[in-house]
Amino acid sequence: MHRVLLVGVPRGGTTWVGTMLGSTAGAVYVHEPDGTHDPFAFRSKFDLLHHPMLDPGETAADYERLWAGAFAGGAPTRSLRDRIARKAYHSVTGAQKVAARQHRRITPRLRVVLAAAEPLGPSPTAPRHVVVKSVNSAFSTEWLAERFAPDIGVISRHPLNVVASWRDFGWTPPQGPMYEAIRDRAATRWSVDLPPADAPAIERAAATVAALAYGLHDSLLRHPEWVAISHEELCVDPHVHFPAIAARLGLDWSEAATAELERANRPGEGYAINRVSAEQPLRWRERLEPDEIAVVTEVLGRFPAATRWLDGAG
Repeated sequence: MHRVLLVGVPRGGTTWVGTMLGSTAGAVYVHEPDGTHDPFAFRSKFDLLHHPMLDPGETAADYERLWAGAFAGGAPTRSLRDRIARKAYHSVTGAQKVAARQHRRITPRLRVVLAAAEPLGPSPTAPRHVVVKSVNSAFSTEWLAERFAPDIGVISRHPLNVVASWRDFGWTPPQGPMYEAIRDRAATRWSVDLPPADAPAIERAAATVAALAYGLHDSLLRHPEWVAISHEELCVDPHVHFPAIAARLGLDWSEAATAELERANRPGEGYAINRVSAEQPLRWRERLEPDEIAVVTEVLGRFPAATRWLDGAG
């Protein structure tokens, strides 16, 4: 079975790209198996960070089981254990899940999840291609490449658009161990000093988006065989760029994929993938205030070759 991994940052246009490429002939699409909606993802990352930081050669047994199941087709097992774990997991609040991971305040239902959750498994449709999308593996993509050897597409979107989307959705930037780990990584790997943990939310959001995006950019430079995917380029001419990207990733563009692309190209809001694509590339100019643009740009500018990086993203 042919494996494709699409990676990007949260609110980076990845769901649109993943859905379109997952609509190609003979493909099944697996949406964020390492995200917050799957009980085994909670179990497998319980002793890791939300964005796991794993280098090639490191061991993470449950995290590896998570990805083996995703690349097998990403279907729930539907066993009794799986049903029990899913029911327990979806009855727990997001705040309780955060408290369990950060402070080890584990509710009885989350204990059930940690004991009973099972990884995803083979798809019943026996697809030729499995397209998996993740926004949480920016710091472990090379680890995944070593373990599973998928064809990899790295999706970039202009960081100012991403930060604007985070703000519009009311997302709280990472705090606690995750943010401190991001600051440490930026300092040790790229000699970048990011805002402290008590900085305003807009600065921490910019720092997090920049670190995730630059981490992927840095990995992409080391792996010319990976496919760079510009969200902005796709928006400008999706009917040209999507089939070309599919071909580079070993996928077969089809009439069904073209129909899905047409269906999505209409106004939409929130988490819906439908958008008028030509309107997207410069939306940050309307969504952010001038002082916010100045703050975000200053943080982004701390990264090496930031001008070329930002130009390439938008």
